[in-house]
Formats: sequence, structure tokens, C-alpha cells
Amino acid sequence: MGQKMSFYEGGCKIQLFKNAGNLKILTGTMICAPVNFSDIKCLDHVPSKPGWYFIKTNTPITAFQDLRTPMVEHHKDIPECIKFTNTLLAQGFAIIDQPGGLRVVYNGETKSLRQRAKEHFFGKPGTYCLGISDYPTLKQPKCKWEFCYVEAGTKDMGVRLFGEQIWRTVNGWPILCER
Repeated sequence: MGQKMSFYEGGCKIQLFKNAGNLKILTGTMICAPVNFSDIKCLDHVPSKPGWYFIKTNTPITAFQDLRTPMVEHHKDIPECIKFTNTLLAQGFAIIDQPGGLRVVYNGETKSLRQRAKEHFFGKPGTYCLGISDYPTLKQPKCKWEFCYVEAGTKDMGVRLFGEQIWRTVNGWPILCER
């Protein structure tokens, strides 16, 4: 077992175990690809393997606030996500606009990176996803989008969820994430 460390916050004691050997599974090379909304095949090179993914854009937060409720069942309600995130933004916990650059607006874990990329950008009825192509405002040429990913060294969903949450803890909360 690794080194045991204590962390006290609000009277709660949380035990953390630090073992660098186990953390190797959470590292890898991030690969990013631009998204072309007129060509769903732009994501065909993304592997159908488990991993973590990051959706990046230069689209300002205000553009997301003005979107309509999704028309497709189970697609995320992006304006509601922004309402949820406003408190985190006010406290400095959420990822803010990066003038002139892209920032992560959503991250997650999946058993198939390619399938999840296509769901978030091109939608799939009945799937809990962003369905970005359903919003004409978000497909404008001035809105740049990238799908970035890191292949996981495991198929274990628990480890992937842990990696997803660790990333958010270190880097900030993406504005389109609700949980």
C-alpha cells in the first residue's frame, strides 16, 4: 500500500492513498482533432477504445446561454447546464473563456471514444449527449471545435470515472458538465 495521507475539511476526514505506480494508468498522450460539422467522417480516425475525452471550443459562454431547449429526447439541455455552472463560475471553480483560444467545455469517460465523439457532435436520438450539431449557432464558422482524447490503460469504468473527476479537480469544471 502507498503512503497514507489525511485531509481535513469541514470536520470530515478523508483518507487519500498515494501510490505513483497506480496513477500511471491515468496518464497518456492527448490527441486533438478539429470537428467539421459537414463531414461526420472527420471523427473516423478516433479509436473505438475506452478512454477520456475533452470537447474544446472558442464559443463564448453567452452563446450557450441563448440556445433553445433541445428537440431530441435525452440530449443535454445546454442552457440548463450553464445555469448549473454559473455558481461554479462565480466561485472561480469553472473553466472560463480563453480569449483567442480554445478551452474545455465538456469532459467525460467512455468505453468507445469514436462513438462518444460522434454522439456529442452529431447527436443520436435517445442518447444522453450534447448533440452540438442540433444548434445552428454552434456550427457557425467562427465557432471552432475540437475533440481531444486520451486512451485509457483500462476498461474498468470505475477507474475511468476516477480519472474524469481527478481531471476536473485539477483543471476546473467544464461549463457544459452537470455532474
